[in-house]
Amino acid sequence: MKKTIVFFDVEADLVSQKTDNKECIERVLGELRKRKIMAAFNVCGKVVEEFPRQVELMHSNGHEISSHMYNHENVLGLNEKELNSAMQKTEKLISEITGSKPIGFRSPWLYYNAKVYSVLRQRGYKWASNKRIRRAEIAEHPSLQFSDSNFLHLVNKLLLKTFLRTQWVFFPKKPFNANGLREIPLLSSMDGELLGLVDPNQNSSLAQLEFTVNSLQKQYFQAEQHFNLTFHDWLIGSKNRIKVLQSTLDFLQKQRAEFILPRELL
Repeated sequence: MKKTIVFFDVEADLVSQKTDNKECIERVLGELRKRKIMAAFNVCGKVVEEFPRQVELMHSNGHEISSHMYNHENVLGLNEKELNSAMQKTEKLISEITGSKPIGFRSPWLYYNAKVYSVLRQRGYKWASNKRIRRAEIAEHPSLQFSDSNFLHLVNKLLLKTFLRTQWVFFPKKPFNANGLREIPLLSSMDGELLGLVDPNQNSSLAQLEFTVNSLQKQYFQAEQHFNLTFHDWLIGSKNRIKVLQSTLDFLQKQRAEFILPRELL
């Protein structure tokens, strides 16, 4: 059995998008509840302000709630005072619902530097999940396949896949201690990398859905003792993309994956 964490990034900069974020969150929570799976929700403070009931549901259902900054800010563009301010505001909002400050952190866009981790340590965070590489599966994305592929295209595709696979060889395959925190590296492609840039109000093609499910299953088998997924509520919970979440969770249960929360790795 592989220890598996299911992450969901719930982002403030997309709250105003022309889709029903509340419905997306509730659809995701419903699928997890059906399967009795606990997940980690990286939540922006603004989301807590906009959708307190949905965040309360995350907490009452036993999920771990971690910080994703306040308004999905670019942490690299903030000074130490600004970082502290945004983190403190988010911590206060989350603690009003959960009763305690979050101990985990996911940076918007996975951006980070030494300054960010220094502030995280000072504020008492215990884990972070920001380290990732792109996986070779993206070279097989349906949008990149051409019926009239020429030799040069095929060579470039082969070189890209070889480069990405080589990176994976040296990428950490399990959580590790770094920068004074427990770092949980991303061990699968993010949903947006596989599904592509989509309008949440439109369905994805059957080819995109199948490609995403197959890629995540392949990456699970490539993983060693640890595995994790990173989804976005507005993406995986909208329109027919919920089928990807359903199929992936069902697959993991059939593989007897051991679902855990980040805090259990401390």
